[in-house]
Amino acid sequence: MNNTVSPLNRFKNHLQTVHREKILFLLVGAGNTLFGITLYWALLACFSKHVNYLVLLVPNQIIAVTVAFFCYKYVVFTQRTAGSLFGSYLRFFIVSTSNALLGSALIVLLVHHFRVHPAYANAVSVIIVAVVSYICHKHISFRRSPQHLTPASTKEAAHP
Repeated sequence: MNNTVSPLNRFKNHLQTVHREKILFLLVGAGNTLFGITLYWALLACFSKHVNYLVLLVPNQIIAVTVAFFCYKYVVFTQRTAGSLFGSYLRFFIVSTSNALLGSALIVLLVHHFRVHPAYANAVSVIIVAVVSYICHKHISFRRSPQHLTPASTKEAAHP
């Protein structure tokens, strides 16, 4: 019997062990994005005759960010986090809102100052904000409790 592992299986194992958190972050983010879009459509369908479409962005943001928080907390960043659940949620909400503002600012900067087409500016913005979002959520929103840090995770925190 041959115990050699195929290159494809080695690659799969590498992804599962080394990049699992990043892959889950992207998958959960994609799911949360679809949820937020669907939720906004539902809010528009139910309330747009009585409430301005811009006002509906407020409950949409609160609900979508809350759902995203629990998805990221229990699917992606499953280790124990520092502080209370409310503290983690508040940090998550601030990071998420800051990222939305960053994305908007990047699009304006790229379109108005560098004359990039808005569609391309949006694509660049999404990539940059996704990276910033991962780093901020990992190290701010869901930072590990000091008592739950291991020597390996301390090295990881120093060199992400």
